[in-house]
Formats: sequence, structure tokens, C-alpha cells
Amino acid sequence: MNPTPEQDQRDTSAERFLRLVQAKRRGTLKVYLGLAAGVGKTYRMLQEAHDLHSHGVDVLLGYVETHGRAGTVAQLRQVPLLPRKQVFYKGHAVEE
Repeated sequence: MNPTPEQDQRDTSAERFLRLVQAKRRGTLKVYLGLAAGVGKTYRMLQEAHDLHSHGVDVLLGYVETHGRAGTVAQLRQVPLLPRKQVFYKGHAVEE
């Protein structure tokens, strides 16, 4: 099966990022910007995180808001996720 142009672009982006990480051996911050809610920022970030993780890069997600989207929830199963901390505020348990 031939990869789609989008998959090629994602693979190229992940490979480029992998080379940067290996060269610098230092963490980086990548910001995903979108014009509106629901345009795919989180989904795209998780795709790239999965690609990096599958290439042996240590990836750990700190916090992901899924907004109940099934596709986003499904992608969380593929990359390690830092567990949320439970704190109590005014008698209620809250996760952060």
C-alpha cells in the first residue's frame, strides 16, 4: 500500500524532528496553532508523538484534553501518558 501525501509529510516531519532530537540530545517544545477548535491540533500532535515513539524517541504526554473525541481517545492508547494528579479543593476531588 502506498502512503498518502499526508502520511509522507507526517513521516518527513517526524524524521526531521528525530534527527534534531538526536543531534541536540535536548528537549524541545513544539506549539500547534489552529484557527478554531476542532481543526486537528491535538490529533496532529498525537500522530507525530506516535511516530516519534515508534522510532524509539522517548515521548511522554503531560496533559491531553480529548473533548470526548473518539479518534483522539484512541490515539492516547499508543503513547505513554503522565497520570493526572488528584487534588482536593473545597471538599471535591479534582484532577490536574
